[in-house]
Parts: sequence; structure tokens; C-alpha cells
Amino acid sequence: MSVEQSELRLRAMGVQHPQGAIIEATLEKGAAGCLSGPLDASVFDPCSVPLAPTDLMRRKARGRAVAIAVTAVLAMAILASLITGVGEDSTTGSTLTPIGRPG
Repeated sequence: MSVEQSELRLRAMGVQHPQGAIIEATLEKGAAGCLSGPLDASVFDPCSVPLAPTDLMRRKARGRAVAIAVTAVLAMAILASLITGVGEDSTTGSTLTPIGRPG
């Protein structure tokens, strides 16, 4: 992206002084060192983020733990509703209507 395109986009977003913002961005030092331009592509490259195998395994294990916890909570909620008899018919004591009786 050129400086002119950057200035036009900044103006469209409502920045009062886009030239000052561009100059400030060129003077800032990023994690990779001094930027060669206002929008250096190497700074914003998502592929440059180093991931170790342990990061991926930890993320997978965390997801598995969350799934197990959600399943356990749902199972306990179902068991609690069965034990307390939520939804029971007060006259017959069951939730099902016999076939011969109108419901």
C-alpha cells in the first residue's frame, strides 16, 4: 500500500492529520526493528508467528478439558432434573400419559 493510499484510507476513517500519523508510524520501531515504510508487510505477516508443538498440544488439551466439563455439567443437570422429578404430573406421578386416557 502506498503512502497516498494510506492517507486516503486514514482520511476516510476520520483521522484529522493523516500525514502526521504516517510520519509517526514510520518513526516508530516495531518488534522487528525499524520499519522500512509506513505499512511494512513483514510486520503484519501472521505466518511469522512462531508456534511450538507444545503450544498446539496445550490448546488441544484445553479444548478437550472444556468439552469434558460441559458434558459433565449437562449430565449433572439431567440427573438432578430426573431425581427431583421436574415436569411430573401431580395426579399420576409420571410424565407419560397412558394410551387409554385422553391427555
